[in-house]
Amino acid sequence: MGLSLTPQHMRDQFDVFKDSQIVICSESNQVLGFAMYDVKDSEVTVISFNLKHFNNFKILSTLLNAIFNDLQTTVIDTILSRAHHTNIKSLNFHRRMGFKEVGRTEQHIEFQTTKQNLLDLISRRLPVIM
Repeated sequence: MGLSLTPQHMRDQFDVFKDSQIVICSESNQVLGFAMYDVKDSEVTVISFNLKHFNNFKILSTLLNAIFNDLQTTVIDTILSRAHHTNIKSLNFHRRMGFKEVGRTEQHIEFQTTKQNLLDLISRRLPVIM
């Protein structure tokens, strides 16, 4: 989970993950956040969430909804993500969103949830058109 949306940061993210899918949340021609993800079989791996205002649930749910809309013709069962073990805001976000810890590396904690669990949580917290 990125906390900075400087133009340079965005360019760096786009360069590193240029082969990944991307969704953007904007308002009045200003980028509020973006997410990058990859799809393999029935799993979606969220690579990066970058938000101008980290705890804005509306931006987060808009990005997740956009990912789901992009993948309407893809059967998705599992959503994977990871966070740096020192990024407390990201770790707390994953837990609040119902992700369960499924692994650890030296630098990251790996999380997993199901599409249905995430959709149920989003629909309870914020009305979103699916």
